[in-house]
Amino acid sequence: MVAFKQGANGRPDVTGLDQGVSWGAPGGNMFEPGSFTVAQRLTNLGYKGAVFAVIGFFAGVLGTSLSNGLLALRKMV
Repeated sequence: MVAFKQGANGRPDVTGLDQGVSWGAPGGNMFEPGSFTVAQRLTNLGYKGAVFAVIGFFAGVLGTSLSNGLLALRKMV
């Protein structure tokens, strides 16, 4: 997901979370070279921000749950 391979059409082959998303925005990041409009780049920024926010939220919930579970286990022992 960090590095993309160059596709036959000159654009990167997109895999992972971005697969199937076809809004014409850059596939990797908003600074990707190409003839993309400002609106497409901002759309990409918003999409990537939302993806990372959701992943971060659930990672935080998992970490908090794990910590609380270990503390409860420690009090039982």
